[in-house]
Amino acid sequence: LYFAAKVAIMHRHWAGSWSFALLWPGLNLAQFDAVPRIAHVDWARRGFTAILLGSSLIWGLARWMPSEPLSAAVALVGFVIVIMFGGAQVLAAFWWYVGHDVRPIMNAPWAASSLTDFWGRRWNLPFHDAALHFIARPSIRWLRLNGLKHAQRTVPVMLVFTASGLVHEMVMTLPIGSGIGGPLYYFLLQGMGVIAEGLWPRLPLPRLRMWLILLLPLPLLIHPGFLAALCPLCRTLGAW
Repeated sequence: LYFAAKVAIMHRHWAGSWSFALLWPGLNLAQFDAVPRIAHVDWARRGFTAILLGSSLIWGLARWMPSEPLSAAVALVGFVIVIMFGGAQVLAAFWWYVGHDVRPIMNAPWAASSLTDFWGRRWNLPFHDAALHFIARPSIRWLRLNGLKHAQRTVPVMLVFTASGLVHEMVMTLPIGSGIGGPLYYFLLQGMGVIAEGLWPRLPLPRLRMWLILLLPLPLLIHPGFLAALCPLCRTLGAW
């Protein structure tokens, strides 16, 4: 009777699989075939929470800063949270809900255990995927074909971070003519940090070292000229 019920349900809906028939004790075919909802509900909750947090920085805390560049820095953090942790997370929840096996573009970067973990599996995953497809894998193939296997652990990494630096130069320095070279130097430092982790994986205090490498040279990336260029946008949006 149990398996007859399974067959009847599958016949009625013209759906189902051998997994449902033999490897699942339930009889709710709709639940079995549906995309799991726990994850996307959690993503949506986190996304809306991030939007509220980022908005409070942009339209709350930023106006209380003692200078406009500092206000712009706080608002910039708010923009990143709203867009990359908030809106993108809600969008991921939507596409998961309609049946696409997507993942949020940010994967809890604050939980990273190393610099490699931060850049490779947690921060801005679309860029990571693009870099892997267009830069890392082709360069690894080229190195192998030319007998340079010893360079596989260094050259692709530096090419990826060089590309990231150049992209940020196009976005953050060239349009305003200020701070040119800073973003490229920042990402070259990150690439060297990732290579160092691969060469000496037993170095102590990996998380502390990661945050120092990420944050200490950050003024190269978020330079004063860029913050000054953000001020008119922030004023237009009513941040202060």
